Amino acid sequence: MKLTEAILKKLINEVLQEGMKTIADLPEDVFIKIDGDVEDVIEIYYSNANGRPIKYENESSPYGSISLDLEVQLADEFPCLHALMVAYSDASKGWGPLLYDVAIEVATMKAGGLVSDRSIVSQYAYNVWDKYNSQRGDVEKLQLDDEDGTLTPDDHDDDCLQNISREYEDRVGISWDQSPLSKLYRKEPTTINELFSSGKLLTQDFNL
Repeated sequence: MKLTEAILKKLINEVLQEGMKTIADLPEDVFIKIDGDVEDVIEIYYSNANGRPIKYENESSPYGSISLDLEVQLADEFPCLHALMVAYSDASKGWGPLLYDVAIEVATMKAGGLVSDRSIVSQYAYNVWDKYNSQRGDVEKLQLDDEDGTLTPDDHDDDCLQNISREYEDRVGISWDQSPLSKLYRKEPTTINELFSSGKLLTQDFNL
């Protein structure tokens, strides 16, 4: 069988789905904390019952964090529909997508939605965004414009830096406006509600 781009993409998505952890996988002493105590940044991470971040142990144990900037790069010129932006993410195998779900929901509740970093995105993070774009029917996707207003010249509000989308255009061979990194993502707070109901959400320093 010839390993085409479409087949490779399908295999990557199947691997991501198979290893993705859910709320039910959280050990009894592990929680998710949303922390807005740092200026201009929202932190979402796995914590103990006291809200302290869990340190990395091994690839199978829950570990991870996502930092969200309250503004995208050059927000005054390119507001990206007033989105929050992923500034940093790290997680052990399978534990990242659950944090991303929470991050998208927080960004939807607090701002226009969530976008990737506009200049640096790892291959793993690209694959996560690609899954949201192509496989998640519970996630709303909005196409953003580029710096020149190519798609919607009369609407400045959706203009957004597309450096990273163009970088991956060269890597994967799709146009920037078809890239999962060129879009804004929104989601109803189903994961946050489930975490809250199960007693697994800590928000001492953050007002939802």
